[in-house]
Amino acid sequence: MKKLFICFLLTIAFGFTMSAQDKSVPLSIKNFELYSILKKGNTFKDFPSLPETVTEHYVGGELQYTTAETDKFTLKIMADGEFRFKIKKPATTFADQTYFIRFPNNTVFGYALQTRKDGVVQATVYQGEKFVYTGEIKK
Repeated sequence: MKKLFICFLLTIAFGFTMSAQDKSVPLSIKNFELYSILKKGNTFKDFPSLPETVTEHYVGGELQYTTAETDKFTLKIMADGEFRFKIKKPATTFADQTYFIRFPNNTVFGYALQTRKDGVVQATVYQGEKFVYTGEIKK
């Protein structure tokens, strides 16, 4: 009976520590500076400013990602520093557009996956302010 009671208490304690929690916080200076680097490039210069307040999502007390909403996109800043932009209203030829951007040595590096309305996925790779590669992903 004691073992069953201890297992029950451990289950309850584990459930409380693994619960998800969202916190509304100011945008960090580091993320603001990285976003400023991104906006200097021609591809992203028309992106709107980020809101001053963002939402941090924690699971088990550990930061998983930070989200910021604008009229143009939803941004997820992952705990490892990757920026993921999900475009709300993609270009007319696309059904879906998502950008995955990192900042090694404060330079832009990443790719965009765009699903066309015919179902074909197109990838565009960015390095610095240049397109390095654009092509279709074959299934």
